[in-house]
Amino acid sequence: LLRFLLSLKIKTSEAHSTAFYKGLSEKSKVDGVDFKNR
Repeated sequence: LLRFLLSLKIKTSEAHSTAFYKGLSEKSKVDGVDFKNR
């Protein structure tokens, strides 16, 4: 069960990171300077 939850967590985190990366690349065009300051 733990292994299943772990694999599920990895899959969801991968999906989130992909969506996050896409949103970030779109956002970086607008406020890339703000991201660097963080």
